[in-house]
Amino acid sequence: MLPLAGEVGPWALLVSLFVWIVTLVMTGRLISRTVHLDRVNDLKAAIAALEATVAERERQISVLMGRPQGPS
Repeated sequence: MLPLAGEVGPWALLVSLFVWIVTLVMTGRLISRTVHLDRVNDLKAAIAALEATVAERERQISVLMGRPQGPS
């Protein structure tokens, strides 16, 4: 990349970097910290809902099979 820098100049490198970053943003490979934290929080909420659903399913299966239930 350095030999290329002498041939095309600094502005061409800056434009190339800008195009590269815009491409990453437009394809969704580069996101802001806020968007990342929102996605992480959504994932945590989905995991918590899944765990609650599994726990309720296990409780219902225990009731149907007549097993003694542990503390809830």
